[in-house]
Amino acid sequence: ESLNDIDEKIWAIRDDKSNANEHSYLQAENVSTVDGILRIKGKNESAGGRNYTSGYIDTNGKYSLPNYFRAEIRAKVPMEQGMWAAPLWLRPADFSGGEIDLLETYGKESARPKIHHTIHTDYGPGHEFSAKPAYYSVVDDPTGTEWHTYVVEKVPGSITMWTDGVQTARWTQGDPSWFNQYYEANKRWQLRVNLQIGGSWGGLPDSTTDWSGDKTTMMVDYIRTWVPNQ
Repeated sequence: ESLNDIDEKIWAIRDDKSNANEHSYLQAENVSTVDGILRIKGKNESAGGRNYTSGYIDTNGKYSLPNYFRAEIRAKVPMEQGMWAAPLWLRPADFSGGEIDLLETYGKESARPKIHHTIHTDYGPGHEFSAKPAYYSVVDDPTGTEWHTYVVEKVPGSITMWTDGVQTARWTQGDPSWFNQYYEANKRWQLRVNLQIGGSWGGLPDSTTDWSGDKTTMMVDYIRTWVPNQ
């Protein structure tokens, strides 16, 4: 069903918070729903000791998926310099190691935008990740700013991702070597949706960043999840 309001039984909106590795301060007022579309707006304004503001919602402590699931999201990302969009990513409900990034995009790549799919190990000194990026040209979108449907399917022995029905990433047992340790460990997974500004991956906004209209707004039409019959 379409998202006409944020279901607070499932989602929490982060407010007056800041995360490491980004330059935006998180405010609830940057998160809204308009005509069934979730909007997270990046703004060129100072708050909380940071030069930019943005928004973040998650299901932490409210809702999680079992270890095997399918999730689908229809989203539209901003491709302005400094924008680091993450329309859907998942972390273990017990806050142990592992992270599944269905999609991240970086405005600094706007000339040849990429769909970034990644899985991770624990954070910390031994942190590793396996990234499988694809160019948006595989779905005939040279700008990366159109609406697309992204799917992640986690089944025994593999994680597969699709963009508009095109398989754009896949991981299996043994590839990477740590797959089983993190992804066959019977974890539950919480959902996260956010737009970061700056950080080590995104790079800072600059004079080319267009803050007008919706140029720095990430939009989500829907998020759907499926779980196996119990």
